[in-house]
Amino acid sequence: MRKKYVKVLLIVIMIICIIIYAVMQIKTALLDNKKQDELQNETSNEQVKIYKVSTYNNPIIPDGFKKVETENASWELDDNGEIKGWNNGLVIEDEIGNQFVWVPISDKYNDEDYIISEDIEEIQLFKYGGFYVSRFEAGVPENLQSTLSGISSETNDIIGKPVSKKNIIPWNYISYQNANESAKLMYNTEKVKSSLMSLKESTIIVNWLEKSGYDIHDSTNWGNCSNTAFKFSGLYSADTGNNYQYANNMLKDDNMILATGVTDRNMSNNIYDFAGNLREYTNTQYENTKYHFSVGGYYARNSIMGSASEQYAFSDEPIGTTGFRVCLNIL
Repeated sequence: MRKKYVKVLLIVIMIICIIIYAVMQIKTALLDNKKQDELQNETSNEQVKIYKVSTYNNPIIPDGFKKVETENASWELDDNGEIKGWNNGLVIEDEIGNQFVWVPISDKYNDEDYIISEDIEEIQLFKYGGFYVSRFEAGVPENLQSTLSGISSETNDIIGKPVSKKNIIPWNYISYQNANESAKLMYNTEKVKSSLMSLKESTIIVNWLEKSGYDIHDSTNWGNCSNTAFKFSGLYSADTGNNYQYANNMLKDDNMILATGVTDRNMSNNIYDFAGNLREYTNTQYENTKYHFSVGGYYARNSIMGSASEQYAFSDEPIGTTGFRVCLNIL
C-alpha cells in the first residue's frame, strides 16, 4: 500500500515539475519578446533622432567627406545658429577630391510634384531633407584622363570609377548600361552608395535653380550651348569629343565640349554645367521602353532647346553628346 502512495506521490511531483518548467519557458519567451520589442523601439527612436538631427538647412555629412568653404556657400553659422549657405549649394569633398553639392528639399522650396509615395527609394531621397549631387559632370576614370586623342566608344564604353573634379574630360561615348554601373562603383559602403541621377532628382534641382533666379528654359547666360560665346581656360574638344587640347583665355564661339568646371560662368548654385555641355543620363526608364531619360541639353543645341529643363528619351547607346552625373544615397 505504501509503495502505491509513493508511486502516486512521485507522479504528482513529476507533474508539478513539468508544470513549473513549462511556466518558466513561457515566462522566458515573454521576457525575450519584451526585450526584442524594446530593442526595436530603441532602433526606431534612434532612426527618428537621426532624421531630426539633419534637415534641409543642416545637411548631414556622409562618412569619408568634409565640408568645403566656397565663395557662394559657407558652412559657417549665422547669429541664429543656422548654416549661412544652406540654400546656395553647400559643397562637400571626399578624401581624393571628388566634390558634391547639397540640394535642399523643404516645404519652403517644395512643389506638389515632390510629394513622395511609399516607394522606398523616394523615402530615402527625402528623409534627410535633401540630397547630394556631383558638382561636376562625371569625368573619365583615372586611367583615361591622360588620353586626349582617339576618344570614341571603343575607348570610353567601359565600366569604371568616374570622378567629380574640375578640368577633367567629361565621360561621353558611354552606353546607359555602363554609365549606370560605373555610377554605382563610385561609392559602395555600408553608409554611402552612389547612383545615376534620377529624373526626379533632376526635376528637384531644376526647380531649386529656378527659385534661385536661374532661367531654366533659356540657358544663354549660364550654359555651354551652340549659340553662347564666352572665354574659358582649360581642356576642350571641337570635334565631338574625339580629341582634346588646352586653351588659355580662349573665346568659345563654336560647338565645343568643355572639360568639367572650366568656367564659373556655367555654374549654378555651385553645380557646374547643369545646362549644356553634355546631356546627362538618368536612371529613370521611359514608360515601358528600353530607353532612359536624359536631361539638360548639350553643346550643339541652342540655349533654349538645350536648357536645364529639357528632357529626352531616345537612345541608350554610346554617343558623343551624352554623359552622366552621380548622386549620393546616404544610408
